[in-house]
Amino acid sequence: MDNLEIDIELVKRYVNGSLSDKEKLHIDQRIEDDARFAEVFSEHRLIIESITLHERNELKNKLKLEDAPSQYSIKKSSNNKRWWSMAASVVLIATSAYLLFFQNPNPDNLYQEYYKPYYNVLDDVQRSGESTSSPAMKSYDEGAYEKCLDELQLDLVLDPENPWLNLYKGICHLELSQTQEAISVLQSLDQHPNPQIQEVVNWYLGLAYLRAHDLSSAKFVFTTLKSDTGPYQKRASDILLELD
Repeated sequence: MDNLEIDIELVKRYVNGSLSDKEKLHIDQRIEDDARFAEVFSEHRLIIESITLHERNELKNKLKLEDAPSQYSIKKSSNNKRWWSMAASVVLIATSAYLLFFQNPNPDNLYQEYYKPYYNVLDDVQRSGESTSSPAMKSYDEGAYEKCLDELQLDLVLDPENPWLNLYKGICHLELSQTQEAISVLQSLDQHPNPQIQEVVNWYLGLAYLRAHDLSSAKFVFTTLKSDTGPYQKRASDILLELD
């Protein structure tokens, strides 16, 4: 996992705009690419900005208290030490909790992060712009997954071995929080001769195992995807890193 230790001085320079263009570009790029780093960095930045605002308010108060400079100086020094001590404590607690959370990933959180329904590859749009998709896939596109599931059952009576219809049936079960039913359907498609279908099936089967907290089965499926060169390779690799 990435090193999430962040130099407070670096955050202060980022906030006050004293970083070089190269340094700022590096941090901005990592914030964009690494969601975990972005969250921890944001926590640090919020604390630094709060302290900066406090110090500005203290400065305003100083201008109003010019008749008692020595007393103010002692108070300001004490307050600053207290603020920085509090800030350091908050950063330590927040970062420790954050690292603890990601060192012990919650399968439900991983599922929510990586899952989204597969797009409708069966929707054949003619040049006239009129869709020839089945009623089931129309319901799928509309997010009416319970209705889609009923309509897919009718389609599967006529074509029970259709892998795409069965794939979307499994996804509908996932959308309806029927995880075991989804696993059963997707397992029935295992070892399909079409590699494109098999790869998609493995991706959603792995996610279904995650949702069922069957981590050993999930790791096995994602390891298979990691060894391929398809579009799910990197995502499978990232999930395996989270689970290690």
